[in-house]
Amino acid sequence: MFLLLVFSLLTLRIDAQIKIRTEDDNNQLLNKAIVYDSLNNFGNDEQGRRSELFFALLNKKFDTKTDAINSSRRVYQQFIGQQVLILPKSKRMAAFDNMYSTDEYAYLRGRYYTIADIEYEIEEDYFTGMFKLDELTFLLDNGEKKKTKWTISPLFIDNHALIVGFYEKLKSLYLNTVFVYKERRQRQTKDVKTGELVGLKGESWNCSDIQLVDNGLVVQLYAILTNENGNEILATFGAPLYDELDEDPTSLHYFMKKSDFMKRVAMLSEKFGEEDANLIINNQIRIGMSKEMCLESWGEPIRISRITNSERASEQWIYGPDIYLVFVGNVLSEIHN
Repeated sequence: MFLLLVFSLLTLRIDAQIKIRTEDDNNQLLNKAIVYDSLNNFGNDEQGRRSELFFALLNKKFDTKTDAINSSRRVYQQFIGQQVLILPKSKRMAAFDNMYSTDEYAYLRGRYYTIADIEYEIEEDYFTGMFKLDELTFLLDNGEKKKTKWTISPLFIDNHALIVGFYEKLKSLYLNTVFVYKERRQRQTKDVKTGELVGLKGESWNCSDIQLVDNGLVVQLYAILTNENGNEILATFGAPLYDELDEDPTSLHYFMKKSDFMKRVAMLSEKFGEEDANLIINNQIRIGMSKEMCLESWGEPIRISRITNSERASEQWIYGPDIYLVFVGNVLSEIHN
């Protein structure tokens, strides 16, 4: 038994090729020449996801202050010359700041500037003596003779500033694109014109504009979606957070392009037949479906439990409290929903 265990462990060590990120990986990223591509807003994409490059820089500690400055400059110099809007605060936050004078850069907000230069504040770790990027100071040019300095943490800059080129790129990617709702859960969201709840499923939604909107907490980008009935809704680009505009806000992540949707319908019809394809597209399932068909319809389960007794071996695909599917072999035998 002991020899078998040792052999199994040795086999695992030989076969398992799990990639572990190393300092060399980070160094290769930080040493690449970078040209701004308009696909990121200070390192974050439209869904708020930080790119590998910026993640590597913000999590790396350097041996010397000079190394930290040079790597930071290599990453951020792509933004020099870009036009940027310093985002206004929501009315609620602005009123709070006015009352308590907590925003030293209130005079910059809602104005456009060109980034003329960037300075890098490097912090030394007291315990290790290593160095890392702490703050950025932007030299902002409004077209007049006097330039203004703006200092902010690189962790939060995308919440306070919007690069005009990034905004224009989003418009070129999404404007006048038709979307359909793809999620299994039916959602309703508020019509911004009437305040009434509107169902998302079964409608075609055209992205008519992309706008900054004060949602009561922050000012952020939304896709403006309209349907043939004249309803108009707001969809965030990233994960939706509670806001005062809608108790159940929606996200563009819940939609897919209608052109991609039609391709998927054709693929599913060819693979499973028209009847089952229609069920899958509408996130419905039936007894007798295969695991692949259920994955296409409901997506990945939260977890899978395997149950074996004297009568049979089965799998439970668990999607939520009291929501699960039971498979015997590759066939759906029970639906608990």
